[in-house]
Amino acid sequence: MLIKKIGAVSTALVVLAGASVPSYAAEQVNPASYATKAETKLKNNALKSEVESPIKLVNGSFEEPQIARSNAMFDASEVPGWKTTATDNTIELQRNYNNFWGMDAADGEQWAELNATMNSALYQDIETTPGTKIRWKVSHRGRDGVDTAEVRFGSPNQSLELMATMASGNKDWTEYQGTYTIPEGQTVTRFEFQAISTADGDLTRGNYLDNIVFSSPSNLVVTDSYDKTSTPKGKQAKYNVNIANNGGMQAGDINLEIPLPATLKYVPSSVTINGTTTSDVTYNDATHTLSVHVNQIADGTTTTVGIGVEGLTETNAAHMSTSLEYHDLGFTDATYTANSTGANIAVTSNTAPVIAADDVTVKKGASFDPMTGVTASDTEDGNLTSSISVTANDVDTSVEGTYHVTYSVTDSDGNTTTKTITVTVSSNNAPVITASDKTVKKGASFDPMAGVTASDTEDGDVTGNITVTANDVNV
Repeated sequence: MLIKKIGAVSTALVVLAGASVPSYAAEQVNPASYATKAETKLKNNALKSEVESPIKLVNGSFEEPQIARSNAMFDASEVPGWKTTATDNTIELQRNYNNFWGMDAADGEQWAELNATMNSALYQDIETTPGTKIRWKVSHRGRDGVDTAEVRFGSPNQSLELMATMASGNKDWTEYQGTYTIPEGQTVTRFEFQAISTADGDLTRGNYLDNIVFSSPSNLVVTDSYDKTSTPKGKQAKYNVNIANNGGMQAGDINLEIPLPATLKYVPSSVTINGTTTSDVTYNDATHTLSVHVNQIADGTTTTVGIGVEGLTETNAAHMSTSLEYHDLGFTDATYTANSTGANIAVTSNTAPVIAADDVTVKKGASFDPMTGVTASDTEDGNLTSSISVTANDVDTSVEGTYHVTYSVTDSDGNTTTKTITVTVSSNNAPVITASDKTVKKGASFDPMAGVTASDTEDGDVTGNITVTANDVNV
């Protein structure tokens, strides 16, 4: 049996608390057993004995059934989880309606008054696995002064073992807690609070109870993944860590350690917890390690920590994994660890697409299609020709001159390339043949091409292209 007192010097099982009293439980542990962090973690392996399903009581903060005003009396059958030894089978619940009681619940909105109509006990019978370590805690408070009650565990058919005697004043809630190992053969355990006395001797009032825990320890399971399979250099991705609490109670003071590979860098101020940005983060530039703190994770829930990373260098597998340490909420005697298997992301090149387009000369009056012969390609996306857009085009083929066409294309990574070509519109005048009339002697030779030339504004000398289409000369 381990019973722990928080923030007090005394190790006695009975503590009188006439005024505000620190959180309490009795200490029966040799401090030397916690001499080193490593020893503590080894001890935790025994504390967190695996069970098929978590052990925990029902309605530990007496939030059911809800009451409309300051208090209500119920038959025990109407209060989920709880039973009573009171002969009238009555359980009383209270809440600070319109500040009637001048105090708040230790947890939630409601609490129970153990001395509802008489000196009696509240209890639950819970299925348990022998050998399992159980965490327990309870908040206790007197009504008119110092009220006293006992915490007892054991088999419902046998005498219960006294775990702690609670003696608490009415100025504040006092928390009692400890650790209990289910004995051999005890498959059902009674978790009981027995009223002993009240400050004014009236056994029909007093001994407030709230925030009760009787459960197997918290058990965090860590999985991780990226939000995409690859990211280009200079672009961001999200690394997500899912932390599921499969245990029987809340986990607290969860500290994540996440080393980053050289191929990725941490994006500052990018860490979120369940979608909300957190500043409870430390990044060590020297070791490229990110530390994230999560206050608590309730049993049966999953918390997601998201971290922004940016690709630095190309790789097929940038690996990240997470290790974490945590406690059972409200207990500091044991530190647990959990690790993810890790996740990989590829960092790809981030080259801009390439547009292939050449300068063009067209004849005046000719048709002009700016996309003829123009293509685009990208290392990651392949052929992007269909994605090309013409962003500027001042070509007028009706007027000779020099014009320009500008093209643009964007790849899937957001890289945009532009290219401008020159379009020359040239004249389209007919060629000129230079030839003179000739006189030759009868019987002399005659060459119809002698002294004949042709020229063109665009093509220059085209004499070689001249053909004689008719010749009736007879010398």
